[in-house]
Amino acid sequence: MSTKLIKPIELFPEGRIFEYFLQRLRLMISRKEHAFEIAELSDLPEVADRDGFPCIEVKLRVRGLKLTNPATGMPLLSRARLQQCIEGPPMQEAFLKEFAKYVADCIPPSSPERRLKAKFDTLDEGRSGTLPTRADLKLLYDRIKLEVTAIRNYVRKNPSSHSRALSQPNSEAYREANRFTWWHLIERGRIALETVAADTPSSTALQILGELYGVHEETVRSRLFRRE
Repeated sequence: MSTKLIKPIELFPEGRIFEYFLQRLRLMISRKEHAFEIAELSDLPEVADRDGFPCIEVKLRVRGLKLTNPATGMPLLSRARLQQCIEGPPMQEAFLKEFAKYVADCIPPSSPERRLKAKFDTLDEGRSGTLPTRADLKLLYDRIKLEVTAIRNYVRKNPSSHSRALSQPNSEAYREANRFTWWHLIERGRIALETVAADTPSSTALQILGELYGVHEETVRSRLFRRE
């Protein structure tokens, strides 16, 4: 005698599986149940982010749904479409607005930043910018300066052979440099390797950031070093 438990989703015939989804969603809405639960929440180091920004990793649990039919093993939902749904503009915007309210509520009445509280309600007002926030831009600027300094010192030790090594994909020097988020600017000729070797790391970093974000170097400089 089998003691295998039947899952709720298995009770629906194969051709009516969407009825299960419809009933489940209606039930969750009528009961005001949470569709999402956080299964895991943790800080990630900046090196784990593609742009080197601070980030939080969130593992979500979506209740009441399945990607595959446990009875047949056949797919029920497209992974790509579900990801597009979760990462799409409506959810992104809703999260940003709710998170802004949360941050605003966290500002103490005695804080010197209390004047910013009302601005969290108007995130979509004012002029949008191409560049990241000043703090994030400063992190990028400092990191790129270090990377540029490493390339600059390497090329200067032996300009001819080391420059050649940086153009050969099978060389260790190229593999190291290719990890830099801006190295494609060198490969595409947007910035000359000779410029990296000759100019100061600060100047080259400003030029790189300008190319990455499609703005003039002065715009980058103004965001980085503007006085309050």
